[in-house]
Amino acid sequence: MTTKVSRLRERRQRQRRRSHRTSSGPIPAPSARRRQKLSQRRRRPTPTAPARRAVAVVAAPAPPTEVGITSDGLAAQPLRELTGITPVMEAMLHQLGHTRFFQVAHWSGDDVAAVAAALSIPVQRIHDQRWIAQARRRG
Repeated sequence: MTTKVSRLRERRQRQRRRSHRTSSGPIPAPSARRRQKLSQRRRRPTPTAPARRAVAVVAAPAPPTEVGITSDGLAAQPLRELTGITPVMEAMLHQLGHTRFFQVAHWSGDDVAAVAAALSIPVQRIHDQRWIAQARRRG
């Protein structure tokens, strides 16, 4: 006759065996170092007022006035340095008014959808190739 303790022990052993076989087992708690990195990321300052103004520029882009110089006087950056952006895509992004890394870094979901439609690529490609994260690192 099995006792309640032995049944619990058997159930725990089955759970351990199952968690080792599949990747969908229990998720371990993050290590102390990982928790520290996560808390540092959360403490990063929010974007300043000029960055928010740049989002408005992204929403209503102005056409470039000269080659390499945008209407706000800033030189265009080489967006093709981002993985997955070809020279043709870069030219189309410049026509849409997206000329600098900080503009790409502040894209919203709607901006991503609009750019994907203009470039005739799936939205998921922008997410998979991490254009926004790359732009944040460079801008």
